Amino acid sequence: MADLISVIKTFAITAVIVLMMQVHVSGITIESHAEQFLQRSGVAQYVQSVAAGGAMAVSTFFTSVKSGVIKSWDGFQKGSEQNNFRNFS
Repeated sequence: MADLISVIKTFAITAVIVLMMQVHVSGITIESHAEQFLQRSGVAQYVQSVAAGGAMAVSTFFTSVKSGVIKSWDGFQKGSEQNNFRNFS
């Protein structure tokens, strides 16, 4: 029962916060003001650059893994073809 009360309290607090964020100040909602502040902050720009670097690293990693797998697969196929010719010669 205590868990249900906790969930209901959390839902009520969330609903109040969401409703308060919709209040207009200078023609723009508080939610929009907060979003603009977060997007323009120095921390957000730093996090964006870190995320871009991480995405580039992941892309480079998968490209190198893919090329390694392709080379290995080609080597296995060549070896398989050589073994087939030896068995049938």
